[in-house]
Amino acid sequence: MKRIGFTVIVVAAFAACQNDRPFPPGPNALIQDANHNTGNAFFFWLPPVVNQQAPATQVFSAHLSPVVTITNLCNGALVRTFSGADLSVSDSSYHVNWQTAQDNLNSACTYRVTVTVGTKLMGFADVDVVDSGRELKNVNTTEFIPLLDDRTLPLQFFIGVGSQCVRTGSDCGEGTAHPWQCMLRFPHRPAPVADQRDRQVQYQRHDRHLSGRDCVGSRSRHPGSPADFPI
Repeated sequence: MKRIGFTVIVVAAFAACQNDRPFPPGPNALIQDANHNTGNAFFFWLPPVVNQQAPATQVFSAHLSPVVTITNLCNGALVRTFSGADLSVSDSSYHVNWQTAQDNLNSACTYRVTVTVGTKLMGFADVDVVDSGRELKNVNTTEFIPLLDDRTLPLQFFIGVGSQCVRTGSDCGEGTAHPWQCMLRFPHRPAPVADQRDRQVQYQRHDRHLSGRDCVGSRSRHPGSPADFPI
């Protein structure tokens, strides 16, 4: 079987190998996160997708339920979805391995990897498929990350506390509310929230202490470093 290599579009301008084959049909290749194309300010692709790290000033939001979808941009077809137990969570990132050999990819097409939480778009990255070592040698490695040997594309990303919040000037706690058990994190002035849910939902609460008002209510305050509290 022919070995397939992958390069992840980082800057999305053009490939150095453009003379070897035409561009695939569909939208121009893009990447979107906090540092690219005005993406969500709390979402960052991590290596090997993009050679960057999330800023130390952000707090990792480990209690969300992100969904990763992979779409063929040539025809819009859904190739694969990862969710729930498919993803692993570390102290500072979400991670899933895309076993590309299982999906019969077309080297003439570009594939978009999209991360969502509930109905909110976190970001996406376009993957260019190449089917020869000669094309990989022509890749500009300052703009592209070549992945050839194992046909597995590790997808790793950071989602910070605040990614689900639309209000500015407020501290925002967020998480996934599982039946009768959940934790809610506020990055600046954490406060416990007593609400419970009988089904899993994406959840966020705002603490408007920055503007002098507390919309969490009269519950006791817990000043200090970021922490998790049950809801």
